[in-house]
Amino acid sequence: MRYINFFKIIFISLLFLSYLYSQDAGFLNNSRIYNGARLSSLAGSFIADDYETGIMYFNPAGLTYLKNYMISINHFQESSINAYGEGIMLPLYIGSGEGIAFSLNTLNTGYFKKNNTPQLKFIQFAYNVAYSKEILNNLSLGGIFGLQYTKSNYNNLWTYRTSIGFYYVPTEEISYSILVGEIGTGIKYSLSDTETILRSVNLPNGLQVGITMRHPINLIESLFSISLSSEKVFGEAGARYKTGFEIYPIRFISMRAGYFVSNTLKYATFGVGIKVLNFVLDAAYYPNKISNKEMYLTLSYRFSK
Repeated sequence: MRYINFFKIIFISLLFLSYLYSQDAGFLNNSRIYNGARLSSLAGSFIADDYETGIMYFNPAGLTYLKNYMISINHFQESSINAYGEGIMLPLYIGSGEGIAFSLNTLNTGYFKKNNTPQLKFIQFAYNVAYSKEILNNLSLGGIFGLQYTKSNYNNLWTYRTSIGFYYVPTEEISYSILVGEIGTGIKYSLSDTETILRSVNLPNGLQVGITMRHPINLIESLFSISLSSEKVFGEAGARYKTGFEIYPIRFISMRAGYFVSNTLKYATFGVGIKVLNFVLDAAYYPNKISNKEMYLTLSYRFSK
């Protein structure tokens, strides 16, 4: 049994935006920046990877088998519109076949000198809690529930999101994952001359399956791991395919890359991680037009078992 107690968490954060270069309605989907730099650098493929707390977003059922107990602080930057985001995630309890994790994020835009769209202004606070439980030997069930409060210079809205997953670990070197979601509501925005108008819409539902393989199995940090996942979004033609790999050329440095393919999008992701004692610094970069040159940084502290 393991408890991680934090008597006080003071967290101040600033902004993120998912932006389309037009005056038409756009969809604000910020869930992918919650994951942190390591999982972002793997193109969303590691839904069967229980290495760190970020699995709570990809498949919360994986918390049962969490390998590293880390508190992580995430930073996000989107260069073309000078947007920023901050977040914190931590495991509250891991043990006895159960896992609980919590995260807090804030996202906003419209408050910086170089913003190319001064009329587009909002701030969002997001709160997420994830729970997992082993229901059979080496098989767990988990879910995540999140509340988001979004405020613009015109109106404000509450939305929610949830997903449910299964996580199966037949051996230490391989794990499988099934995720259903996201279920809930999101935000669409439209722009007028001086106002950002928000409205609630249903999130696109989908089904995702994935696998992660590691080598060797006798290390907390495997020297090499690779993941594959396939996602079907209901109502969308075709499927989304994701792959990513991580390798440790040196014991304290990891290098990562991922690739995402769908009917309409193709992009690569890259990242690196550096370990110093119990601290881990991860970075990720999306050098492409689709993601508007996003950059992620995550600083984590790993607690001993």
